[in-house]
Amino acid sequence: MPMQHALAKSDVLDESIEHNGSGLFACPPGLGDGDDWGVQLFGP
Repeated sequence: MPMQHALAKSDVLDESIEHNGSGLFACPPGLGDGDDWGVQLFGP
């Protein structure tokens, strides 16, 4: 963090930059032999 703060002191665009982030994760159940992962994840 100290290095980031040192860099930010000289960055004039830093005042107008806003970080927005998000994530979406899917954790399907385990698959057996011959199972289709698409059906397990999204249904029939």
